[in-house]
Amino acid sequence: MQSNNLRDNYGPLINNNEAPITVNQYSTINRESELRKILNCLLNAPLEDTSELDKTSYKIEAKLDYNNITDDWYEIITDEFYLFESTINDTLKQSIDGIPPKGKFLLQMQRHYRDAKKELGLISATQDSIKANSSNILNKVFEYLYNFLKSKDEINEHYDEGNIKVLIAFGFIECKILEKP
Repeated sequence: MQSNNLRDNYGPLINNNEAPITVNQYSTINRESELRKILNCLLNAPLEDTSELDKTSYKIEAKLDYNNITDDWYEIITDEFYLFESTINDTLKQSIDGIPPKGKFLLQMQRHYRDAKKELGLISATQDSIKANSSNILNKVFEYLYNFLKSKDEINEHYDEGNIKVLIAFGFIECKILEKP
């Protein structure tokens, strides 16, 4: 026998089906669009250091262990980044002023990493000190990128925190942020 009460007949109850119920209306496509916008803004920033990039790669798990990444940054680097990896790589293939954008972007990440270490008093720190402060360093790099984008009026509150963290994960994976094993 069916009940005459709509709550009993139509799906699960969420907070007793009382308003307000918020549904996130932003899709992955919108987030990818915002990610491209952020990347393009960063790529148009002046580049001070044009030295060669070290292209040595490392296994991500080894680098995560070596730098003692265990907090929410671990999930961003190991899970969330891969949802947007192709968007980042596609965007970084487009040449800007004859400079390979991937190299330019990675040099910027490396500069923010050095600035974060300097501000945190870790410029000539031991690996143990870097490990102990890895989250602080990543958070400081985030702060630099967020403030830069805010100064350029490129902030979209729905996506930017997550997108900036995904870009930092890319810098980490490409060995421009934190130390190599």
